[in-house]
Amino acid sequence: MQSEIMVRALPKTVTKVYLINQDYLFGQSAQRDLKIYLAKLRPDIQIVGEEMIPLGKIRDFSSYITKIKSSGAQALLTGNWGPDLILLIKAGMDSGLAIDYNTMLGHLAGTPTAIGPGGDGRVHSVISFHENIGAEAGNSKINAWVESFRKTHDFDFIFGDRYVAVELIAAAINKAGSTDPMQLALAMEGIKLTDAAGQEATLRPEDHQVLMTYYGTTFSKDVKYDSEKTGLGWKTAAIIKAADLNQPTTCRMKRPSS
Repeated sequence: MQSEIMVRALPKTVTKVYLINQDYLFGQSAQRDLKIYLAKLRPDIQIVGEEMIPLGKIRDFSSYITKIKSSGAQALLTGNWGPDLILLIKAGMDSGLAIDYNTMLGHLAGTPTAIGPGGDGRVHSVISFHENIGAEAGNSKINAWVESFRKTHDFDFIFGDRYVAVELIAAAINKAGSTDPMQLALAMEGIKLTDAAGQEATLRPEDHQVLMTYYGTTFSKDVKYDSEKTGLGWKTAAIIKAADLNQPTTCRMKRPSS
């Protein structure tokens, strides 16, 4: 889903991309699925290079930056997180690489601070909620909730998916009148609720995949609420509805025998 969201959020002006992902299950899945959705949704885009890197072992990304620069890529697509993401972006910025960084996890705690002002308009992330959604929509209720959270917490609320998970469990407990795991699992089916941004979220019965709205965002100075006191925050660039992410599945939940 993160791969599909990233591809759907790419501007139409992007025609050449470079893929870098970590060589373990998540990174391998990101690399594979980015290729699938680029071919399916953006056949006009050319993949001009790709890399799989050892998880957490690269300290100097300058050789990768040289390859990206020579490839002519306009955008880098990555599922990297932590030092593998921070060092990659810093190396690119230090070298003057004129490219956008499209990430799945650039919004995670500590990353905005590490990226800093050089990321303005150039770093993008896939996110289930960000604190400027209310301001963008003129929604005073969301703004009031965000301001209340920011008064009592020294970190951003970026946990729209976790919000839905907790609300879903609470609604299932009320529906089932029980905390038995199987009864809860079955009670979740068919429940519809609203996420932190007021969008509908639901759980697909066949495999218990949560379907909800996601956002392609840009790290920007042009926001009401900044991230980690950097002066820059996340701004919506694309809204990807739950219906667009209802991907086919062969998974089927095993149900108790009668």
